Amino acid sequence: MIVERRLKTRPASVEDRNTVVALTRYERYVHTHLDWQPPEDWLGQQPFSLAEIGRRAVAALACLPDPPDTAWLRVLVVSEKLSLKQAWEALWPPARVELEAMAVPLAAALSMDEWLLPLLESSGFFRTHDVIGLRRNGGGLPHARNVPAPIRPATRDDLEALYALDRLCFDQPWQLSRRTLKLALSKAANASVADAPGGELAGYQIGTASRGVGHLARLAVRPDWRGTGLGTALVLDALRHFDRVRAGQVTVNTQSNNEASMALYERLGFVRSGDRYPVYQLPLDGRGGND
Repeated sequence: MIVERRLKTRPASVEDRNTVVALTRYERYVHTHLDWQPPEDWLGQQPFSLAEIGRRAVAALACLPDPPDTAWLRVLVVSEKLSLKQAWEALWPPARVELEAMAVPLAAALSMDEWLLPLLESSGFFRTHDVIGLRRNGGGLPHARNVPAPIRPATRDDLEALYALDRLCFDQPWQLSRRTLKLALSKAANASVADAPGGELAGYQIGTASRGVGHLARLAVRPDWRGTGLGTALVLDALRHFDRVRAGQVTVNTQSNNEASMALYERLGFVRSGDRYPVYQLPLDGRGGND
């Protein structure tokens, strides 16, 4: 094991792209957040740090606030040349100090890796709930009994309305920034919105696809439109798209404490896949900012 005094840390920069790609591709301990972009695309923002022995990078950590009031642990990579504890204790405390200086009120992590949990808990992160995976394997689609608002494809012109709706529908840490929503729209396999009277949006969904599997990545219904059947109509709109492109399976994730969402998906033929990912949060000494 590497002697700790030889370990040095520094901020990562855009010039470290190849290094970050190599770390996330080849090292044994790799945690990356479920993002709309690869880890290396976050370079140029802070806190994003590398730990090095001489000129060799042996660990990386990025915990970036996007939106400004929530910093997700987006990257943690540790080489076998370094202990997990060494890497975490070298990289996390400076990142926390930087986040607090930026007045970010909350750090969060969505863990798909058992090795990450003791590190989070050692620094005061606590488990708040889980993300549950569900899947639907083809089959006939039920008809929407009621479509309370007209549904149409989303366009780039909807971005500001989508952002306002997203802020209204989700609490920390699940809100998306304007930047991330724009990226999600650009990468969507399908995206649709429901128009409410007066020019506002009543709801939206964004779906992605990979290797014949569709994924319902985002579903939001304005609070005063919940219970109208709009959520069902939006999910069916996504399922019809995936049926047309012959996706053999459709997946979705939802929070374990979101009973209404779970009931909606199960009513439409989704079953729990067995995937369960704990969500950890840590309040920081900050007050947040504006997007």
